[in-house]
Amino acid sequence: MLSREHLDPVLVLQVLQAVSSLSLLAGHWPNLGGRVEEVRLALGGHAGVTPRQLQDLLEAARRWESMDPRLHLLYVRNIHHGAVQACAWVALFQDKSQTPSGACYGVLRSMWVDLYGYAPPIELVPTPQGSNP
Repeated sequence: MLSREHLDPVLVLQVLQAVSSLSLLAGHWPNLGGRVEEVRLALGGHAGVTPRQLQDLLEAARRWESMDPRLHLLYVRNIHHGAVQACAWVALFQDKSQTPSGACYGVLRSMWVDLYGYAPPIELVPTPQGSNP
């Protein structure tokens, strides 16, 4: 377990930026919120985190920041829905070999159409390679 005093100051800054980047989605999604809170506590000197936890959070923030802003709105507004949580999990934490089920993807596509009024012109569940059903 790592604590703040054992972290490189540059890494601490990167992690703080990641926490900030994910804060809106984390506020609506307890699964992500718990991960972010663990890291916040560690940075505050109240807990420790593993290098893997930091790496996962940094990667999730990088993926979130690279998503189209329209997807941010779609995910934040609908993250309470299990299908959207499954898609968000794949988009933020899974490798390119993981894809959401067709049913989950269909629900997300339907929510896009309801929100924007047209078929999605972008990938709804971007992955490192950008390949999905």
